[in-house]
This record gives sequence, C-alpha cells and structure tokens, in this order.
Amino acid sequence: MAPPQQSLPALPDALISTLSSITLAIQLINNPSSDVSTTVAASQNYAAVPLYTFLADFANLVKAHATKLGLISNPPIAVSTYPAIARILVDLAENIPAASSAPQIASKERYGSITHAAVVSGMIDLLRGIEEMLQAIQSNISEGAATTSGDSTKSPYTSTGQIWFSADNLLAISQKHLIGLVELKLQSHADMLNDCIAEFKEWVTDATEELNGEDSGFDEDESQSSSIHADLGLNDDDDFFGIEGREKPKVTKEVLTMAEATQKKLKLTSILYTAVMKRRVKDPATRLGGVFSTKAKGTEDGKEYSIEKERDIDRLERIVETSKNLVEKADDLAAGFYDGDNTDDIAELRSEFVEAAADLAKACQLGGDGTEDTPSAWFGKFLENVKT
Repeated sequence: MAPPQQSLPALPDALISTLSSITLAIQLINNPSSDVSTTVAASQNYAAVPLYTFLADFANLVKAHATKLGLISNPPIAVSTYPAIARILVDLAENIPAASSAPQIASKERYGSITHAAVVSGMIDLLRGIEEMLQAIQSNISEGAATTSGDSTKSPYTSTGQIWFSADNLLAISQKHLIGLVELKLQSHADMLNDCIAEFKEWVTDATEELNGEDSGFDEDESQSSSIHADLGLNDDDDFFGIEGREKPKVTKEVLTMAEATQKKLKLTSILYTAVMKRRVKDPATRLGGVFSTKAKGTEDGKEYSIEKERDIDRLERIVETSKNLVEKADDLAAGFYDGDNTDDIAELRSEFVEAAADLAKACQLGGDGTEDTPSAWFGKFLENVKT
C-alpha cells in the first residue's frame, strides 16, 4: 500500500516557510558557529561530501525551479497555479538548508581560502536571488494585489536572470575548480598591469616631447579651464577649482632615462603573466592544482570514506597574493613618475617592483611536485633578466 501523500500547504504558508529557510541559511553562512567543537564536528560530517558535485547539483536544482516559477508566476498570478507554485516551494524549502553547509563543505583545509570565499559569496548571491523572486510572488498574491494592474506589479521573472547568473557562477566553480578561480584572478591582475603599461607609455611619450621641446603650442588644460569658466559665468581670475599655483612636475633627462628603463621592466613583467597563465594554469602537463581523493575513517562507525581535496593550495594562493602585490607595486611605481618624485624615491619604488616580479617568478618556478620541470628554466631565465 502506497504511503499517503502529504497535504500541500497553502501558497502563502509555503512562501513564508521557504523565505524563513532562506533567511536562516544566509544567517548560518554569514555567522558560522564559533564553538570549536561544533566546527570540528561539522567539518567531519561534511568531509565526505564532494564539493564540486554538491555545487553542481544545488545550482542545477535552483535553476530548474527558478525557471518554472518564472514561467507560471507572472502577474496577475492565476489562482489555479497556486498548487504548482506551492509544490515547487516545498521542494526548495527541503533543499535550501543544505546551502547553509556550504562553508563546511568548502573547507579551507581541503579546497583553500580562494575556493571557500568564492563558494560562500556565490551561495549567498544565489539565495538572495531566490529570496527576491519569492518576495515578488508574495507581494503579487497579497491582499489587494488582485486589484492592482499587471503592469504595476513586479514580475518574479525579472529575478530569474540574477538566479541563473549566480547559479552559473557556482557551476563554473564546480567545473573549473580552484585553478579556474586562480586563472580569473591572475587574468584580472594581468589586465590591470597592461592598463598601467599603456598609461605609462603615454606618459613617457608626452615626457619625451616635453623634454625635446615638441610642444604643439596648444594648452588643452588651459583651454578647457577657460571654457568651463566661461560656461559658469566666471572670469579667469576666479580660481573656482583651486587649481592655480599647481605646477606640472618637470621632467628631466635623468627621470626620462629611468622611465624608459622602467618601461622595459613593465613589459617584461607582462610577458611573465603570459608565461604563468600558459605554463602553470592552462597547460595540462605542467599546470598546478587538480582534484584528488584520499581515504579516511569515520570517527563514529570506523568506516572508510573518500575525501575530495585540491592539490597545491598553498602554492596557488601564494601565486595569487604575490601577483596582487606585483600589480600594486606597478601602480605605485608609475605614480612615482606622475607625481614627480625624486629619482632616489623612484629607484626605491622600482626596486620594490622588481622584487615583487621576482617573487611571482619564484612562486611559479617549480612544478607541482616541488621539483624542476620544463618551464622551470624559463622562470629561472626571467629571474636573471628582470634583475639586470
């Protein structure tokens, strides 16, 4: 005999219950237990849960439910669709508590701080998207919504895009793993460095023209200032923006020589990023990272179970931190020229930049097993060139 089916809750009750589940899940993610014994117990309980499978399953489930809700809950919401909406909400409410376990499943010990932070942020974004959709449905079925024109009510379907975007971010983590997150960060740093190089190149060109006396005779800043003053009904004697008295730093031949040498260092470092991405992130034969499984015994039943882990966590996080520092040093170095720092200060900034570039090369020099491999020679050569 088949078990009796549970009665379906009324839609308003289902909405309240599901929204409460979301609120609680977000609170638990943002405020994990500070009790060490509880944290250790939670970590052990979820150690056997493979993170990337968990993320894919949860993201796909939410995407499917969000799509259905978006299609059947456009205002005005027909009363005949209430049971279908409630049924979806019941399933969501049953699965949302699992989301609160994301910080424990994405353990820093097994997956690293980068993955942990991305999973926590991504899960909260996804839950916020669901919350927004359900609040729109709740608003549309509340008392008085029936008398409101469909054009003035908020369609839950507008939240579907946010939900899909957040779910796809989690799916990307499940597919590309830690090395994929590292690639995104390094690419962002490389883009910032290239922007810095392009801007610095313009400054060097302008400085060269200034030093060689190749002024066009047209002062763009002065022209714009006069135009603004005229538009505001001011005369040139009014220092409206407080810019009078400021002088553009003078470029000397010594500074220009340092700038040209610095430009070469910046370009060389851009090549370093290309090598890091190619040899330690993308090339299957020499890249770092990768998922593997190890066996462990349960503390209660003593049974063996598999634990999913990432390789080279410390190395990859060191590479990202070193890369971030390098880009910051590049900006500081360029700013030293723009601000007219003296040559000793610029030399110090360049020394710090070169050291940061060397640190990144050193972090990438050895293979995943800590020994030299084919790319090691290239990074060694870079270390020689960047310091000369």
